[in-house]
Amino acid sequence: MDIITVIDNSGSMQDEIDAVETNINVNFANILEAAGIDYRLILLSQHETQGRDLAICVTAPLSANVACPPAPDQPAFTDHFFQYSVHIDSVDSLELLVETFDSGEMEEFGRAPGGWGAWLRPQATKVFLEITDDNSLIMTKDEFLAGLSAKTDVFGTPQAPRFRFHSIVGLSEKPTPTEAWAPSEPLQIDLCTSDVNGNGTVENAGQVYQELSLLTNGLRFPICQFAAFDAVFNAIGNDVAQHATLSCTFPIPAPPAGRELDLAKVAVSYSANVGEEATLFGQVKGKDACVADAFYVDPPTSQIILCPETCAAAQTGASPKIEVVFACEDTFVTPPR
Repeated sequence: MDIITVIDNSGSMQDEIDAVETNINVNFANILEAAGIDYRLILLSQHETQGRDLAICVTAPLSANVACPPAPDQPAFTDHFFQYSVHIDSVDSLELLVETFDSGEMEEFGRAPGGWGAWLRPQATKVFLEITDDNSLIMTKDEFLAGLSAKTDVFGTPQAPRFRFHSIVGLSEKPTPTEAWAPSEPLQIDLCTSDVNGNGTVENAGQVYQELSLLTNGLRFPICQFAAFDAVFNAIGNDVAQHATLSCTFPIPAPPAGRELDLAKVAVSYSANVGEEATLFGQVKGKDACVADAFYVDPPTSQIILCPETCAAAQTGASPKIEVVFACEDTFVTPPR
């Protein structure tokens, strides 16, 4: 799973940024680690350097920084953490997500020459997490979806997005203040009024971000509860873990040295549970020829793709396992045309 997190660096966000720094390792990354999820967190927010407030510095074990400010004073990446350091204003985060997807010009340390999109893994499930006390005034929900899908197809289409969008924004609290507003509950226009200690107010309920959450079955939390972000990040981490799914698209393995692969002989082995006998999926010529227990090969992208019916069935396994194997004979389940 790839988790794209965006944090507002505007003047009213210091307490919220501090709360994220406190919780992003203990109450978020640890949950994903414990669940055995292969995750990558991509953070868009300005890095906190010496003497610069209203920015974020993430420490180990998620990042490779052992302390903040680190030396050298810039984000330190790991297999699980990347940061595109750019100042996020209170109203422009969606625009910057689209603009910096394939451009490194705004990353202050020159660490993302291909944009933050280069850190995505095509086969990974995608999740957004927006953290702000304001609203998007530059892009609407529809403009964001159109701009994102114009950059890449890994997020789906504006009509059928393939990601979840969680938002921590200025909407009002529920009777239990840190409880999430569910996708089945309507958009909220009232504002949260205080944190758990009775401090702080916001100016906007974050309607555009709420709309994205409602569209993609994401969760919505009141940002005023920053002093209790441990409960919020626990809830988001558990939701991410619960909705992590087996990928249905994966690369064709490289051949052994000095050998060539015959793609007609590729097969996919699938088992639903540990110790269960594997099922061997056969190959069809393309998506239009899909049947149950089958897959197809897309040579231009070097991808093996499970047929939709096969993918849906495979993801129901309690401990699913996929392996790419090569047979001695062609594996087509129907004669290729």
